[in-house]
Amino acid sequence: RGITPILGIGVTHCFNQKWSLYSALQYGSIAYLKASTKTYTTTKYSFGSLTTETVIKPGILNYLVVPLRLQYHFNENNAIVAGGNISFLLNKKNKAESKYSQVAPVPVYNTSNSSLNSVDASVPGGYYASSFNRLDASIGLGYRRKINSHFFITATANYGLLDIKRDSFFSQYKFERNSSLKLVLSYTI
Repeated sequence: RGITPILGIGVTHCFNQKWSLYSALQYGSIAYLKASTKTYTTTKYSFGSLTTETVIKPGILNYLVVPLRLQYHFNENNAIVAGGNISFLLNKKNKAESKYSQVAPVPVYNTSNSSLNSVDASVPGGYYASSFNRLDASIGLGYRRKINSHFFITATANYGLLDIKRDSFFSQYKFERNSSLKLVLSYTI
């Protein structure tokens, strides 16, 4: 549901003219998560009540990705690739939105009865830190094409094997996979 960049360095080991093995270290990210929100509601009583509802939505999950791909070369320019990725969660950036509602004879805030504040909740630790699994894995199948002596383009479809979030934290039991279509332009030294 969006474009996220991949940056990395890789190495290819050729067994013979037909078979090779590719591995790399890459920086990748996942954005556009829909089912992973957490809502907190607190109420304070003092000559009435002040209710705060805070919704935390994940923004971007940043990963260190280690792909391992077996490549079968039909000829010098074309290859089929198959393999998998192991991904390690580095950090995440979240967004918190708070809505305030008050019922009080004496105003607590100089705002209207309802307001919406948006804050950046990019916190490396804390309560929200354990909300996503640190490890992810996927399998993939793709096609690699040589453009010229230095450039290759690879299209890969990946299917996530693990749930990227902890369902018990979000109280939403929906399996969210890290499935993707990747288009990678690589430069050979």
